[in-house]
Parts: sequence; structure tokens; C-alpha cells
Amino acid sequence: YVHDAFTTVSFALLLPQLPARVGALAGILAPSAPGERRCVALHYEPLNPDKSARQVEQEIWRSEIAADVRQRRGFRVGRQQHRRQAEAAAHEQQIVAGHTMVRVAGAASVTVPSTWPVEDHAARLEATARSCFFRLLRLDLAQDTGFTAATLPLGIGLPDREM
Repeated sequence: YVHDAFTTVSFALLLPQLPARVGALAGILAPSAPGERRCVALHYEPLNPDKSARQVEQEIWRSEIAADVRQRRGFRVGRQQHRRQAEAAAHEQQIVAGHTMVRVAGAASVTVPSTWPVEDHAARLEATARSCFFRLLRLDLAQDTGFTAATLPLGIGLPDREM
């Protein structure tokens, strides 16, 4: 996305499967060169309580069926499956306690002067994100929207989607 005398590359920020440590985004925000600007925005969308309850029920059902099928066929139920079952149980306890689920998404962007090699700076941002256990997906056809979502607090966030 080229604007004024600057070029921006925007990404969707995918959060890690395991919980991130406090300050994990600090590495992503630190510029790799003087004059480079990086922005990250996290968007939180509380889900409807009924939708959250249905989603948790489906999650529990899926994890129980998967474990049952593996046991019946003689396969070992691994740590990842046990972790999914524990997460589903924790989500169920949170729903019963009156909490709701939250959908989280992130946007990140790197901006450099137009005369600089923007692809190099984008690659550095991707490498930094990988080292912090985050994944970045480049927003090839939505660079302007990604730039807006990552840099301006205008309430632009997650698109509506049915679960």
C-alpha cells in the first residue's frame, strides 16, 4: 500500500496455539531500522452467550468423539488430544460461571519510506513474528484495509461470520 512518501505492508496476525507470554508482542513492535514504523492491533469480539454455549458443546463433543474413536481402534490418545479436552472443559466451566467467549484477531503492518526496499522490511517483520511464535498472513488484496485496521483505532475489526 503506497501512501504519500511511504509504503506499507499489512498482515493478519495469527495468535499462537499455546498461551503467549506477557510482552510477546514487544519483539514485533520493535523496528528493525531507524525510520521503520511497525503497528500491531488486537481486536476482541465478545460472542453471543448462546453462540458461545453451542460452540463449547460442539468442542466438547468433538474432543470426546475423537478420543473415543482413537481408543476403540487401538491408537494412543496423545498430549494434544488431552490438551484439547482440558481446554474444552475449562471453556465449559467459564460458560457455566457466566462468562462468554471472545474471538480475537490481530493486524500488523510495517511502514517504510517509498525509496527503501519494503520487501526486506516485511520479511524482517515475518521473521520476528515467527521467533515470537506468531504467524503472519500477508493481506495481498486488502493492504489498505489492513493498514487501517493495524494503525488507526477506528473500530474496524473482525468481519461477521457464522460459527
